[in-house]
Amino acid sequence: MRKQILIFCILGILLILNTISYSTEGLKLNEHIEKENSIFKTNTPSKHVIVFEPPWNIYETVEEKDIDGWADAWSEGTEIDGHSGKTNLFTNAQGLGFSKIYVKLRHQKSFYPPKNTDYSFKFKFYQKGMMQFNTMWIGVGASAAYGEVGFKFYLHDGEDIIFEKYMQLKEHYVIGGAGNGDYPYSFTKEYSDSANLKAGKAYYIASYGKAKVGVDGIAFAQGSAKHYVEKAGLQRLEIEWANSPPNVPQLISPSNGAAGVSRRPTLQWSCDDPDGKYDNLEYDIYFGESVSPPLKKSGYNGNSYMPGTLSEEKKYYWKIVVKDSLGETKTSDTWSFTTEKEGVNRNFKKALPFQFTDFSAFKNILELFF
Repeated sequence: MRKQILIFCILGILLILNTISYSTEGLKLNEHIEKENSIFKTNTPSKHVIVFEPPWNIYETVEEKDIDGWADAWSEGTEIDGHSGKTNLFTNAQGLGFSKIYVKLRHQKSFYPPKNTDYSFKFKFYQKGMMQFNTMWIGVGASAAYGEVGFKFYLHDGEDIIFEKYMQLKEHYVIGGAGNGDYPYSFTKEYSDSANLKAGKAYYIASYGKAKVGVDGIAFAQGSAKHYVEKAGLQRLEIEWANSPPNVPQLISPSNGAAGVSRRPTLQWSCDDPDGKYDNLEYDIYFGESVSPPLKKSGYNGNSYMPGTLSEEKKYYWKIVVKDSLGETKTSDTWSFTTEKEGVNRNFKKALPFQFTDFSAFKNILELFF
């Protein structure tokens, strides 16, 4: 009886020593990066939300194992299909031996913030599998098996980790004949975090699931452990940030106060938005003879507009109101211009070395010669 108690204590110590420290492991920050390619975006009344879902272009598996004594460990059946990793882990130990193995199934995406602000990240991770143990307890020896499941999320900029979170979701420890059998599992977990990011800089959002299995043997006992990962992967990633209103439209042409403008002018302006490509801009064009011009065109896409044929020698006013995807607006200054007088083509008049003020005299000269 004393021998069994001693063996039980030794196994307990071995199980503790074999626990992996996930927070100190090295990360390949600049490898296996998938370029940003959101599937769709959905906006709230005041925030932008972009959503990423499978299939992913990058899916990495990393295997690590530790063996000592009369033992072995290996994996097989790994499939890389852009979403789910299917991995079979096997390990066994006999006598004074121990064996452990684990794999990481990782996704990584890039993101380029449009502006300097706080961004929220929401991860949804899924994993399904089964642990299978076969341990023995004989006279002077015993074996123990254990398995763990977990996942990790982190954000980095290629050099430094901005935030990281590891969650151990499930673990099994069995000693001798106390826990032989199958232990199926499945889970969906969510995690949220936030960070202040800089505009235009590349950031990388990574996620991976972990599957681990191990076994220890003491004296003449033999044990084995298997871990079947049927599916593991990031199901959904959301990035959210507060909306900023667009910048004030800048009017370009015709210039303010211009005279002799064509009766068929083209209104031109420029405008941009702090949220960049994640905001769609529409324009309301106000145009007319009043100092407060009426609405001419609503929901217009583009940065130039032709209001049609105008009257000669008339003063017109115009302004632009821009609206972004979330309904934020900004209004330009109001500009004015005066159209040309109907008569000789203005390009022809500019080409003459002198200016005509009375075209009837020019007509009389022509009649003398023809």
